[in-house]
Amino acid sequence: MKVILGQRIPDVSVGYLDETGSPVSTRLRSILDKGTHIVIGVPGAFTPICTKRHLPRFIEKAPALKQSGFDQISCIVSNDPFAVDQWRRQIDPEARLRFYADGPMAFSRWFGLTETLPEHLHMGERSKRYLLIIRDGVIQRVNIERMVIEFTCTGPDDLDASLAF
Repeated sequence: MKVILGQRIPDVSVGYLDETGSPVSTRLRSILDKGTHIVIGVPGAFTPICTKRHLPRFIEKAPALKQSGFDQISCIVSNDPFAVDQWRRQIDPEARLRFYADGPMAFSRWFGLTETLPEHLHMGERSKRYLLIIRDGVIQRVNIERMVIEFTCTGPDDLDASLAF
């Protein structure tokens, strides 16, 4: 399937670690079904572009984005919940964003947002880098990078704040 404006998000599971460090599975639809959300898709925890350029801008701007009307900013990562949690603790210690593991890439595969990275990166198939605005479970905006090593249209400055209302 291909991601389409006006399309309802799939009812797939994602994971995270609870306060005891135990893995928890939750339905993504239950998280995104009410309110206006920014969803950031990234190819992997601890990767250079995600860690140094992409997510820090969202973390920095999260209070202003929430003040402008976005209810939650979520990052969907194509890794296991253990790696995602360690990365989250490192880059977002104040927990301004929510991080969800999509190791099997159920969400990304549903929309055809995966790609196999070049062999020299040794990462295999991963999620594409994308930015979605979702209101009440329905996609309002889609930005997808041409390649995961690019960062040209999926940052906080590429949002239309009017979509929050």
